[in-house]
Amino acid sequence: MTCTIHTSVAATAACANCASPICGSCTHIVKGQSICPNCAPSVRQYGIQPVAAAVGASTGGPSMSAGSYPMPGTAGAYAPPPASPIVDTSTAALVKARREDQMNLWKGLAVGFAIGLIGCILTEKLLFYAHFGLAYLYIGIGWGIGAGIWHFTNRGGNQLASASVGVMMLSLFIAHFVLASDVLNELRDKGMADSGATVFDAFPVVMGMLGPMHWVCILIGVVACFNAAHRQPE
Repeated sequence: MTCTIHTSVAATAACANCASPICGSCTHIVKGQSICPNCAPSVRQYGIQPVAAAVGASTGGPSMSAGSYPMPGTAGAYAPPPASPIVDTSTAALVKARREDQMNLWKGLAVGFAIGLIGCILTEKLLFYAHFGLAYLYIGIGWGIGAGIWHFTNRGGNQLASASVGVMMLSLFIAHFVLASDVLNELRDKGMADSGATVFDAFPVVMGMLGPMHWVCILIGVVACFNAAHRQPE
């Protein structure tokens, strides 16, 4: 069975409100239930009102919960719920739902960036002052970025995972510039650097000084970041 919206993607859940098959990217967790994008605004405002119950009430049959189907031939028997949900699709409700999703996305990205920037800079400071990098910390940093973003957005999928990797790469770039600045200042104090040298001059030199394990752990951290953010919503 494929997703109702992304017809080329396999469905991983069914909407608790309309029973439409949905993939991980389309799944919204609302009040502990998997909800499709079409039903999400109404469910956030009114709670789950399954189409099954609505059909039973309109035909005079018994009101049934989602997934409760009477035996054929009994009162209130009906076909499975239609793909089109009975929801509040007003412009105001849809706009509100989109704003909430966007706010959660930005919150998640901000948290992920904070985790990445603080973690990467602390690791670079260890490398500079203690002369050992504890490069394996990048693996935990990567996972923390992905998990932090996933927790706030509760989306998963390739797009969120790619955005998480982008956040990690930006954090690493800034942190390595901090390292280059520290090294340049130390060389200046020792009189070993040209007074006209800038951090941009020192950056490629410092990057060449870092060992293979440093870059291997960063690569593993990027993979951990992608996997942590790619998980399907709970």
